[in-house]
Amino acid sequence: MPAYALIAGDLLGAQDRWDQAAEAYRRAANLEFGEATALRLFGALRRANRLDEAGSVLDLLGAQHPRNVAAALLASDAALAVGQWRAAEALLQDVRRRSGDRDAVLLNNLGWARLNLGQAAQAVGLGQAAYALAPNNAAVTASYGWFLARSGMRERGAALLEKAVALAPDVPVYATRLAEVRAKR
Repeated sequence: MPAYALIAGDLLGAQDRWDQAAEAYRRAANLEFGEATALRLFGALRRANRLDEAGSVLDLLGAQHPRNVAAALLASDAALAVGQWRAAEALLQDVRRRSGDRDAVLLNNLGWARLNLGQAAQAVGLGQAAYALAPNNAAVTASYGWFLARSGMRERGAALLEKAVALAPDVPVYATRLAEVRAKR
C-alpha cells in the first residue's frame, strides 16, 4: 500500500531523516506515481541534497503529467536557481496562461526571469502586478524595488527595499540590495 510508505516517509521527514524518507517515498512512488507522492519524493531528495535524483523525479512527473502546475512551478524554481532564464520564463509563462494573473509569486518569479533576459520594463510591470496582489510580502516588495532600481527608478526602488527590510529584517539580501541602490544615488 502506498499510503503506508507515505506515512513512513512523513514520519522520517519529521525527524529530519531525509535520505530514509526519500526511500520510503520511492517505495510509494513505485506502487503509484501521482503528484502527491512525486512532490514528497522530490522534496525529500532535495533536503537530502540528492539534487540530480530530485531533478529526475521532477522530469518524470512533468513527462507523465505535462499540464501539472506544481511540476512546472518547481521546474521553474530550479531553472531560476541556476540562471536558466529562458527555460524559467517559458515554464512560468505557460502556467500564467493557464492560471491567470492572480499569483503574486508566479508574477514575481516571471519578473526575475524577464529582468535577467534584459527586459527590465516588463520586469517592472510584473513586479507592480505582484506587489498589487501582495503588498506586505517581503520577497515581492524587495523584488519590485530591485526591478525599479535596475530600471533607473532608484528612489522608488529604495523606498520599496526599505519596506522589505522592515518586513523581513532577518533576510540579509534585502539590506544588501538596499545598500547597493543607495550607493548609486
